Amino acid sequence: VVGLIRLSGTPGRQVDIDLPRTARLSRRQGGGIDIADLTLDREAPYILGPDGYLEVDFTGTLAITGPVPPGDYAGEVSVRADYR
Repeated sequence: VVGLIRLSGTPGRQVDIDLPRTARLSRRQGGGIDIADLTLDREAPYILGPDGYLEVDFTGTLAITGPVPPGDYAGEVSVRADYR
């Protein structure tokens, strides 16, 4: 699983990013899939570019423990960004 974090702010400013270790994807018809081991694709420091933007990918592992119904799954990951 791959996701994207987009941050904006003052160009050149450093940002601390805190990502949870797990998340849940759900589907409208019910049911869900857990995502484990969420990690950012690169190490700190995270610095906003000259245009004031920063994009960081994150990945995770689907934690499937039984049958999973077909369908579209969606979810949100709460990310904390502390600007220095």
